[in-house]
Amino acid sequence: MESRVNPESKEKSVEGPASVKQHKPSRPRVMVKAEAVWDYMERLSLSQNDLAKEVGLSRSFLSQMVNGRRSPSPKTRRGLLEALGSLEFDDIFYIEGPDEE
Repeated sequence: MESRVNPESKEKSVEGPASVKQHKPSRPRVMVKAEAVWDYMERLSLSQNDLAKEVGLSRSFLSQMVNGRRSPSPKTRRGLLEALGSLEFDDIFYIEGPDEE
């Protein structure tokens, strides 16, 4: 709230915010297809820890992505695609729209 002094009356008046913030829908996010990642890890005999090291992540961050709690950055997506065998984007990722959360 903003406090102002009226020069005519020397009284303070309190005003509320000029505009009320509207809730903006979040933008689409790239998410990991958990079953596909586990399948490729099994085919390559990679543990979760092995994959995390290969991509340069902590095991806990990889786990959060695979379990849908975190979204991978573009760099992380590239690393996962390369580590799992030169895959295509759609093989292990999908785009979640703002209305699908």
